Amino acid sequence: MQKDVLFEIGTEEIPSIYLTDLLRQLEENTRSVFSEFRTTFSDIQICGTPRRMFVHVSELKEFQQSYTEEILGPPTKIAFDEEGKPTKAVLSFLEKNQIEMSDIKTKETPKGERIFLEKLHEGNKTIDILSSALITLITSLSSPKSMRWQRENFQFVRPIRWILALYGEEIIPLRLQKEELIGVASCLPEFSNKTYGHRFLSDQSLEVKDFDDYIRKLNENYVNPISYKDNPGGRFKIIEKEVLSAASSLDCIPALDKDGFEFLVEKVSNLVEWPKIVQCQFDERYLNIPEEVIVNTLESNQRFFALKDKRDENITSHFIAVSNLEAKDMGIIKEGYERVVQARLEDAEFYWEKDLAISLEVMSEKLNEVVYHPKLGTSMEKVIRFSQLSAYLCEEFYPNEKDMKENVLEISKLCKADLTSGMVYEFPELQGVMGKYFARIQGKNEVISNAIYEHYMPIRDGDEVPSSREGGVVSLSDRFDTIVGLIGLNYVPKGSEDPYALRRTTTGIFKILSSFGLKIDLSKMIGKSIETFGDIFSKNQEDILERLDVFFSSRVHAFLMQNTNRSDLVESILSIDNQTAWRFPLEALAKLNFLDKIVDNEMFDDCSAICKRIFNITKKEVLSTNEKNGGDFGLEKVNDSIFVKEEERILFKQLKDSIEKTNKVLESTANTSIVSLDEMKIRYEKIFEIMFALTVPINKFFDNVLIMDDDKLIRENRFNLLMCMRSFFSLLCDFTKVQK
Repeated sequence: MQKDVLFEIGTEEIPSIYLTDLLRQLEENTRSVFSEFRTTFSDIQICGTPRRMFVHVSELKEFQQSYTEEILGPPTKIAFDEEGKPTKAVLSFLEKNQIEMSDIKTKETPKGERIFLEKLHEGNKTIDILSSALITLITSLSSPKSMRWQRENFQFVRPIRWILALYGEEIIPLRLQKEELIGVASCLPEFSNKTYGHRFLSDQSLEVKDFDDYIRKLNENYVNPISYKDNPGGRFKIIEKEVLSAASSLDCIPALDKDGFEFLVEKVSNLVEWPKIVQCQFDERYLNIPEEVIVNTLESNQRFFALKDKRDENITSHFIAVSNLEAKDMGIIKEGYERVVQARLEDAEFYWEKDLAISLEVMSEKLNEVVYHPKLGTSMEKVIRFSQLSAYLCEEFYPNEKDMKENVLEISKLCKADLTSGMVYEFPELQGVMGKYFARIQGKNEVISNAIYEHYMPIRDGDEVPSSREGGVVSLSDRFDTIVGLIGLNYVPKGSEDPYALRRTTTGIFKILSSFGLKIDLSKMIGKSIETFGDIFSKNQEDILERLDVFFSSRVHAFLMQNTNRSDLVESILSIDNQTAWRFPLEALAKLNFLDKIVDNEMFDDCSAICKRIFNITKKEVLSTNEKNGGDFGLEKVNDSIFVKEEERILFKQLKDSIEKTNKVLESTANTSIVSLDEMKIRYEKIFEIMFALTVPINKFFDNVLIMDDDKLIRENRFNLLMCMRSFFSLLCDFTKVQK
């Protein structure tokens, strides 16, 4: 017999930013917990509102699954005496498990033959274990911040006010055996067959028979519990459809792009249980304020939908709110929303006009009064530091671009100025945006204005990098200063904790380097950045450098893993050059992109097989790969005058030719500090073709030449030849670490 389970956790209002993740956890954990309790079902449905999360488990079987446990006994050699009679060891095993001799069997194990018992555990009635499973499910949910409302130590995202728990139409009885679950249950309301309607429109208890009755009664009492994005009757689709319809009736479209719009719809759907669309409007005089301020005021602060004109896509004074109430006179709610927006826009207008009277240079001077970090100085000191890095990057990558360097230095000086403005004080999310507007109004050129805003990019995964080289340089400098300063103070991210978003900041560095093709040496850049801190890091500099090396190498590894599903390829790239390949992230990414393309090719298999053979012979030796222009990869240690076999002469000649060809390929970009990923991939493709051409003479060499010759000079000479080949092939990767 099969019955459905309906389980609802009723709470105080859950923050909208937590709800989506809690529902994801609830689905994952329900499957794992019910699997752990050996229950079988056909489907799971998980939904929620700000006041509730529910689980609907379909066709849960009446009994747990039975299972057989294998219990090992003593080895057979001590289980029976010489006459074949059971020893004391066996008798103790029988007594302990309450079985007869006929119940035991023997089997081979890694430690020899042993006796064993197959013990069948019959499944209990599902209803008897459901309370334990559901309490376990509650304790499995976590959130960034939790609350405690009882004397006991139990915490949850918000206080739990009711729990609906049905198996079929029967209230699930509380039958707990584990002490820790009993402790949790003492902090919770009793399991019941009751839920509650909308807090303001129908806040009464509702007796529920089953899932269909639950959905029907909640809808009758102004609660739409369905939160699935793709459910046409769910809150997400209702809000999305009605907002777009209301916007269209005003000849408008949402101000946000598609992704931003969907994200806001999701946040709003997590704020309401019974969504009602309200068309609103603010005074058109506020349209003189920058568009981003209006959009931010409406969407970030109030979760309202800003609208643009369909024809010219200019921001309009219309906006759409989503109410959690259905009133007889929705005009009262409309007036309330408009009054809130009016107050916020009045503040914005005041700060905007006040800030326009101050130049960016004066704002920048005020950074002397802003503490960036007690141990790292003021924001102005930070600006001075990364300005030096910006100058260094210009000299390194754009040495002949005088105008560019002047722009970069001005951008560095002004890009943090708006942090002292009234607008950014009131609307912190608009840092950079306001700086861009102030710069334009004060006559700065577009390169400077845009870079003041774009130097913060990318902020999140999927964001674009700065559009200009100037913005890219300043963004890199600012990020390096942040990472080196905070890691230098030992703010190293641990586990999931990264309060200063240093991992994301580092990923932004790699994205900018990749986008602009900057062949940067991370180790060198770290050193330059440390120099700008002066005496701050004069002590324990070796420890600081080691921390930074470990941090950056781990982030390069993570960045490469974002671009492949082959961890072995990443390891094969980062393990060369004595584990220092992380210093050149652009080269590492180009190698990865190329290897990902050819790893399943037969040519790669041939190279890999040869490299593994070479490595096995030379693995005790320390390899120092020489990737410099004109490098011979150790070929000078090979004496071709003492060759005995024709195969080694041929191999030496072809290896020498291959190294010369490779060095010409390397020379083509050796003195170029800016190379695109595509160009670098072509370079590695040419090098690989040169390497592959050596597979035939190498195989003939191994077939006909004995490495361990009796003559010491010949033996060492052949060994040096192998070391040269190993060094040469390691120019691309460590083939031995690639799993096939």
